[in-house]
Amino acid sequence: MPADSLTKVLYPAGDANQKEKPTSPYYRLWRMIVEDKQDLFLILIYSSLGGVLSLAVPLSTQMVVNTIAAGFFLQPITVIAGLVLGGLLFAAVLRLLTIWLVELVRQRVFNRIALRIAYRVPRIQHSQLSREYLPDLVNRFFDVITVQGNFANLLLDVPAATLQILIGLTLMALYSPYLLAFVLIVIAFVLCEVFLLGYSGYKTRSNETSKRYLVAEWLEELGRCETSIKLNKFPMHILERTDSLVFDYTGARQLVCQRRARCGERTKNRFARRTRLTIFG
Repeated sequence: MPADSLTKVLYPAGDANQKEKPTSPYYRLWRMIVEDKQDLFLILIYSSLGGVLSLAVPLSTQMVVNTIAAGFFLQPITVIAGLVLGGLLFAAVLRLLTIWLVELVRQRVFNRIALRIAYRVPRIQHSQLSREYLPDLVNRFFDVITVQGNFANLLLDVPAATLQILIGLTLMALYSPYLLAFVLIVIAFVLCEVFLLGYSGYKTRSNETSKRYLVAEWLEELGRCETSIKLNKFPMHILERTDSLVFDYTGARQLVCQRRARCGERTKNRFARRTRLTIFG
C-alpha cells in the first residue's frame, strides 16, 4: 500500500502531522473501540445470542422434568431434544464467528499500533527525548500483546457472562421479593468491589509496568556491553544495580490492592451462598 494511502488509513481525521497531546488511557481505549466499532458491535450481538442459547440446556431440562411429571413421554421429549440440538449447533456457529471476528480485531490492533509507532518515531523532536532512552520507550510496544489477550477475553466471555447473570438475577427478582433484595445487595457488592476495592489497581499496574521495563532496559545494556563487562572482570556494581531495579519492581507490585480485591470477592461469594441457603432452605 502506498505511504499516503496508509497514512490516511492510520489517521482518517487528517491529524497525522498534528502535535500529539497527552491523553488518558481511558480515552485511548475509547478511541480503539471507536476504530473497530462495527466489528465490536457484531461481536457483542453474537456473544449475547450465544449466551442466550446456552441457557437452552437448563431450561430444556426443566421442560423435560415437567413433561415426564405430566405423564407425556416420547413425542414432546423428541421435539425438545431437537430444539435443544438446533439451538446448541447455532450457538456453536455463533461462537466460531465471534472467535474469527475477535482474531481480526486483534490483528488490526497489532498492525495499527506498529505502523503508527513506525510513522511517529522518525518525527519525534530530539528535545522531547533529553531525559528518555528511545529504545527503552519502543519496548513498550510489547504491551500490545497484553492488550490483545485482554481484548480477546473481554470480547469472548464478558458479554455472554454478563447477559446470563442479568437474566438469572432478573428471574430471581421476579420469583420473590426477598430474592429481589438479595439481587440488589449482590449488585451493590459488585459495584463496591470494582470502584472501591479496586480503585488503585490501574495506578499500581502502570507503576509495575514502568519498573519492569527499567529492568529490561538494564539487561539490554548488559547484553550490548557484554565484551567490556568481561574485560573488567565482572564488576560487582552490575549485580548491585540489578538488585536495586528488581527490588523497585517488587515493591511496585503492591499486593495490598490484589489482596483487598480478593478478600472482597470471597466475602461477596460467601454472603451470596449463605443467603441463598437461608432463603431456599
